[in-house]
Amino acid sequence: MPKKLIITTVDNPTILQTNDPSLYLAYKNKMFFRDVITGIVSPLSSALNKITTKYNTDVQTEIYNNVVSFNILYDVIIIQTTNYIIFDKIVYTNGSIVSPNTQNNVIRYNQNSYNNCSMPLFFGIDRDYCFFVSTSAINVDNNAISIYPQIYRYTISKNVIDKIYPTNTTTAAALTGLFSHTLPVHFNYVGRPVLTHNTRNNKYAINYIAYDQNNIAYIYSVIFDYYDNTIAINKVNMHTPGSKSIIKTYNIYDSPNFTSYGILSSSPTGFASTISFNQTQGTITIL
Repeated sequence: MPKKLIITTVDNPTILQTNDPSLYLAYKNKMFFRDVITGIVSPLSSALNKITTKYNTDVQTEIYNNVVSFNILYDVIIIQTTNYIIFDKIVYTNGSIVSPNTQNNVIRYNQNSYNNCSMPLFFGIDRDYCFFVSTSAINVDNNAISIYPQIYRYTISKNVIDKIYPTNTTTAAALTGLFSHTLPVHFNYVGRPVLTHNTRNNKYAINYIAYDQNNIAYIYSVIFDYYDNTIAINKVNMHTPGSKSIIKTYNIYDSPNFTSYGILSSSPTGFASTISFNQTQGTITIL
């Protein structure tokens, strides 16, 4: 354990030297910022005060207490909390961070049990943007619920968030056609989606898990292309446990073998597959 803990406030820097573990435990899971010029380490709430105070009280409270991920991309700070994802510029002038003259870029999620958010997907220096995904749902009052992804693009140079899927012209019928199902189950909540990019074929994938009343997992897999600021959905697959006995409220299905429920839509077309889980080796194989 280090012997020196440096804590500061905005107006009164204080250096503490201690071997007391309780002091460190008091700051467990808290975010800190180190100034590369002064060397002072301070709580995020004071170091980034000029940025965070631009936002409302709810967002500030989340930033100070519920940070899930924290990234800096060029001159952009990206903070994801339990309920928000925030993008903003860092402006460092005359030895201190100043309030940037920028719009507030914040997306709220976790507004219901079907609304979750991925971590941002970053690219190399040749791209002026990053992606992130949140999930949403329609027809939530019946078993034909459609859980679909909302895809966002953050443009670094413009400091702007755009929702690029669904668009304003995407109808509820189109979303239902792609993401509905005919299983006799009702989904209660959705886990955090994962967004990935395959550089070999330039395809993007979104995977998220919906859970029914018995807490059984159903895996959505969405493959899409991104060209000329447009999203084209290629495939939408759902992988379900192979036994329909999972819909019972007793004798809940516990087999490790999963099979594909099939394609959720006729267009675009998808593929059938089998997922096999080896409990001993802890491996998953898609056949």
